[in-house]
Amino acid sequence: MFGIIIALIISIGIFVLNQNKKGSVDMDTSKNITTIKSNLSLQKTLKVIIKFAQNNGYKVDDFDESKGVIILSDSASFSTNTNGYIYPINIFEKNESEVMIQIGTDNKSLINKSFLGPLGNRAHENCVNGIRTALYSEY
Repeated sequence: MFGIIIALIISIGIFVLNQNKKGSVDMDTSKNITTIKSNLSLQKTLKVIIKFAQNNGYKVDDFDESKGVIILSDSASFSTNTNGYIYPINIFEKNESEVMIQIGTDNKSLINKSFLGPLGNRAHENCVNGIRTALYSEY
């Protein structure tokens, strides 16, 4: 019984630490990256992604307009047994009429941040598809 209580306390502690972990524009590049294109300007693309994040439950952890970097995150969840994810997004101009958007995903876990698993892959796909449709709706 004592072991169960200790395990529960440790689990809650890890959950709270993961919940409060934030991304930064200075963080390392994610290993899980999807690249999409947009015909919107760099400034308009930044605004569309921020609006998407605010309307869909993502938090904007960090933002650097001059570097074209936005760091989004979602929350940890006991119900889906996830630690939450950080989504580093790099935006850069490919040419005058096209920008490239690189969307990565990292686990907020303190133990193994590079491992996503099926839930992380699904979270990554949801974020990428959400951004893709938000950009499409602005054309």
